[in-house]
Amino acid sequence: RTRRMTDHALELWAGPECTVNRVGDRFLDQLACSGFADRPDDIDRLASLGVQRVRMPLLWERLAPQARQAPDWSWADTRLQRLREAGVRPIAGLVHHGSGPRHTQLLDPAFPARLAGHAGAVAARYPFIEDWTPVNEPLTTARFAALYGVWFPHARSDRAFVRALLHQVQAGAFPQEQVHDQQVPALTVAGRQALVPSSVALVPTTCTQVSSSRVPTRFSQIVGLSSTTKARKAAVDMGQAGGGNR
Repeated sequence: RTRRMTDHALELWAGPECTVNRVGDRFLDQLACSGFADRPDDIDRLASLGVQRVRMPLLWERLAPQARQAPDWSWADTRLQRLREAGVRPIAGLVHHGSGPRHTQLLDPAFPARLAGHAGAVAARYPFIEDWTPVNEPLTTARFAALYGVWFPHARSDRAFVRALLHQVQAGAFPQEQVHDQQVPALTVAGRQALVPSSVALVPTTCTQVSSSRVPTRFSQIVGLSSTTKARKAAVDMGQAGGGNR
């Protein structure tokens, strides 16, 4: 049921910058900052440029910010209907440099399963969506949220970094299962950092491309900056280790 992108002509894709990240108790919503959130006719402008697919932010933090309340589909309903009328296919984005709503975060062991629940709700609401980006750039998000301490949960340790990365990798796979449960074909459109099945706890290979000057010495030595095998072993060992997030 998984489609592969082969033998297709070159297409023009687009998408708004849609980061929703958290610093302390404040969320920064770039859709609101740019005005895209309030301009549904931007979709018509994109279509007029010949765009064939748009990465549409159906973000967990925006659609379902409360744990025990039903999602508010009004914004998404309007935009997705407009895309369909324009003949533009959506690529559903679920988390974009975020850590989820207030009731969870990247170091929460339940983060992958909770995001899967949101994915299932989106797939049930919009069964015509076939293309998905469950988690955007998990490596970058893990660095800023759990290694540098800039974004929530503001952790600064190797262990927290790897834990946050693994949770996002798992979160990228679990939603695929939820989408497939809705009996729709699904293609995961990953960013520059590929995702792997949840049954395999690996660091994406782009970890080996991080400059050694930007990560703590211990993690640089473990990853080796050239050995994917060492990176995988480090992810498994550190991801399964106990301890706090600092």
